[in-house]
Amino acid sequence: MKKEEMTTDIENYTMSSLWVTMSSYLVLLFVKEFLTKHYLINFSIDLLVAVFAFYIALFQLKNDYKLLKKYQLSNKALLIQIITIIISFVIVLITLKSPFDAIFLILIIGYFLSKRSFKQEIMKYKM
Repeated sequence: MKKEEMTTDIENYTMSSLWVTMSSYLVLLFVKEFLTKHYLINFSIDLLVAVFAFYIALFQLKNDYKLLKKYQLSNKALLIQIITIIISFVIVLITLKSPFDAIFLILIIGYFLSKRSFKQEIMKYKM
C-alpha cells in the first residue's frame, strides 16, 4: 500500500468522522427540540434539516466502514462513534429541560477517540 494513499485515507476518515459528529449533533438537537416542543425555526424546516443530517451521518458512517474494511481493521473506531451517539441520545433524554448542552462535547470526545483508534490501527497495519 502506498504511503500517499494511506495518508489520504487517514484524512478521508478524519473528514468523514467530522461530518458524522456535526450531522449527529443536528439530529440530536432536533430530537431535543421535538421532545420539548421548542423549535429553532419551525417544525417542518427543523425536520427537513434533521432528516438531511441523518442521511449525511449514515452515509459518512458507511464511508468509515468501507475504509476500515479496505485495510481489514477492527470496527473499534466505528463502534466508538456509534456508542458516543447512543450515549448522547440518552443524555438528551435525561437533560431535556436543562439549559446546558453537553451533547456536542461528548460527540467531540468520541470523534477524537475514534480518530486516535483509527490512526493506531492503521499504523499497525503499515508495519
